[in-house]
Amino acid sequence: MPNDSRPNINITGGHFKDFVAGNKQIKAERDYIDTQNNYYGETPDAAQLAQELDELLHSLESTVADVNSETGKTAVKDKALQEIEKKPVLKQRLLAALKAGSIKAVEEFCKHPVASVLLEAFKAAFPNEKQS
Repeated sequence: MPNDSRPNINITGGHFKDFVAGNKQIKAERDYIDTQNNYYGETPDAAQLAQELDELLHSLESTVADVNSETGKTAVKDKALQEIEKKPVLKQRLLAALKAGSIKAVEEFCKHPVASVLLEAFKAAFPNEKQS
């Protein structure tokens, strides 16, 4: 036997009908419902993002003969950019930091010598994403 107090949700027809938080006075219906996007890192944690970049760069060091030479730094940077492309969450977090204007803070928290070169290359790759 159906319970009349349960929400009526018709997904196929695109309609939603329910009372908000059990409040029988406020009804959420059709256009009242909006999409909620929870983008990870709208205000990114610069220290945490820097640590993740440092770990990525350290893991790539072993693939390069001399990480301290300009050629070695370029090789690590290029490999890091390729890895970032393969990791959409990391890429989104970096883009969010770029948009929020906190990419400089990420750079300051990074301890790896290639980090500043990597972040400059990342900023150059997405010139339209910079904070206005």
